[in-house]
Amino acid sequence: MRLNNFSDFTRVLILDDKKEEGGAIKEALETIQIPSLFYHVTSNRVLDNKLCKNVRLVFLDLMFGDSKSSNAALNAGNVVGKLSKVIDKTAFYILVIWSNHTTDEVATVFRDKIKQQTSFAQPYIILDLQKSDFKNSRGKYNGSAIIKKINQHLDTLPLLQVFSDWEKITTDSISKLAESIAGQKSHDDLSKTINSLSEAYAGQSKMKDIPQNALMSLNEIFRGVVSEGIMSNKFGNLYKKITLGTLDDVEKAKLNTSLFFTPDINLGPGSIFKIKLRAGDKKKFIADIVDKDITVLGTAYSKIIPIAIEITPLCNAAQKNGKHTYFLNGLIHPSCYITTGGTNKEIPIKKDYCYSLGKSYWDGGETFRISINLKLFHSTLSKKYVSFDKKIRDNLVIDLQHQVSSYISRPGHVLL
Repeated sequence: MRLNNFSDFTRVLILDDKKEEGGAIKEALETIQIPSLFYHVTSNRVLDNKLCKNVRLVFLDLMFGDSKSSNAALNAGNVVGKLSKVIDKTAFYILVIWSNHTTDEVATVFRDKIKQQTSFAQPYIILDLQKSDFKNSRGKYNGSAIIKKINQHLDTLPLLQVFSDWEKITTDSISKLAESIAGQKSHDDLSKTINSLSEAYAGQSKMKDIPQNALMSLNEIFRGVVSEGIMSNKFGNLYKKITLGTLDDVEKAKLNTSLFFTPDINLGPGSIFKIKLRAGDKKKFIADIVDKDITVLGTAYSKIIPIAIEITPLCNAAQKNGKHTYFLNGLIHPSCYITTGGTNKEIPIKKDYCYSLGKSYWDGGETFRISINLKLFHSTLSKKYVSFDKKIRDNLVIDLQHQVSSYISRPGHVLL
């Protein structure tokens, strides 16, 4: 990974109390077309309300003029306070200590304090640049030497390039797509474009929903442009740097949560509904899917939720030209239950007519699964259904459509 792998839209921040020293970094970055923001920090007031959500690289001095103390802990605390004003809790960034004090006690104390704090995101990694190493006899800073040293550090983080390249591809795709769809259009032409995009996503809709629906439709095009960019990108020999191994089940479940659900929770294909059932009916409903005596599930039983998922064909829903809305019933249930011996054991589902939607996802500190009873395919929206404010992604809707189609099309089961 190198500095020039950073996207044009990536925010690089420089915090220093001396213009010539912060400016040296800014000028060095400009030689390789990396834009940056330099905050000349004379006091904490300079940094009020400047939280940056998309920061990826931060250059930070360790000693500021507003810290008069000789105490390393106080000086380190002052620096952490300044960093907290520009980094929010969701940032993913590399922190470069740009200071004449990288080997002093204040640097050690700063590293400890930044690990202990919870008010903002911790850096992915901390790198050191000793300012005096880059200053020549005329008091000028050597920009090319600064870049070379940073790249030497970044070379030790090769796989960050995979994600950096993805960010660059996506931001470039936004510009490319925006120009092709909206570039050089009049107000009336933009209105027609927005209306047409909205209609493509949701058919006829309320006026207030048109901007949202138009962008959701644009998002579908955007995914194709990004996919094209990824497929045409050359990752060189990065694959050689990838070692064996995958995430554990919990980390996979956390990642799956984003892969399972879409932020769009408007009703339509993929919408999940809770089914309100009496205790006896709920017990029978669960027993038809779970291949285990439900009396042994313990506390896991109380967390099982009977659900219905809409699987109406996507094009019918968008164009509002279908006569029926189709559903599959099933369960949201914990992935495991605790045995009497205190061990976790997977909750099995019945074969033949039941199907689990992929792997587990993460919710409320526990892993859950969605399991479907393929026999319960119907086209009735019951009054017992209550929106769950969750919606699975289109690819999973299509998966369920294929599963139910395969199930009802077996020899001897060709009739609905």
